[in-house]
Amino acid sequence: RKTHLLEPPQVLLFQRLKAGLPELEIFARVTLAEVLQAPADAAGDGEEGRRRLASLCVDFLVCEGNSRIV
Repeated sequence: RKTHLLEPPQVLLFQRLKAGLPELEIFARVTLAEVLQAPADAAGDGEEGRRRLASLCVDFLVCEGNSRIV
């Protein structure tokens, strides 16, 4: 089990983002499946694309208070 969600350099960046953008929400380690919509695959359901996007993440996601992605 990990003891920390973020590594020290990531913690420093998170703190700087929070300090520099106090009116915005900062989320850490968000999967691309939460941010992007996968195109439909040959079967028409986009399941393979969603799986691929779910396996990748962004370190930080910046949003407005209403969860609108900046």
